[in-house]
Amino acid sequence: MLYRAIDRSDYKAGKVYYPYPTKRLPSNVPYVVDNLWEWAKPSEYPSRRHAAYASPCPKQASESSVANDPVVCTLEWHGERKVAQHRVVADAKEHRDVRQLPKLLFNILGREWPSLALEDKGTEGLLWVPGLDAPEVQQILESGLFQNHIEELKAAINFWDEAELISRSEPDSNSSGELFFEYNGGYSLNILT
Repeated sequence: MLYRAIDRSDYKAGKVYYPYPTKRLPSNVPYVVDNLWEWAKPSEYPSRRHAAYASPCPKQASESSVANDPVVCTLEWHGERKVAQHRVVADAKEHRDVRQLPKLLFNILGREWPSLALEDKGTEGLLWVPGLDAPEVQQILESGLFQNHIEELKAAINFWDEAELISRSEPDSNSSGELFFEYNGGYSLNILT
């Protein structure tokens, strides 16, 4: 079972939640890290850009909620979905990639790169643009200072190595790992009794 906590005033019995029509940009992960994660994402995994998030237990759902008056709900699926669980962190903002990937990029670019004028930063600076697709990231990496470091960058991304696809079976309720899912047919919430 997956759990989400929403504000009690937002709860409407029977409401179906459908996928976001546009990309969801992260509020707790730097755009450059989000872009690299999207670039390295295995095709069978849900995209964090179009995902909703859940918890493997009610307590974690309640603790991770930003709602003023949270109510914990179970999810009821309507149609196909892709679900993954991160086994290491309860929130992606805590993942070591968030600190390590920018450091690696700046090591490749050199200490003086952040101080360069905008016109001298080249295509490398585009890697920090919000919401890049995998082909756009690939294009940036293939030009300029990153072109000889593509395999090094891919090997440095640990997020997907520590995530696991959840089939029709249940997620690991003993893990505090973040769950994220794409849900083409939508889902409903039912208040946990």
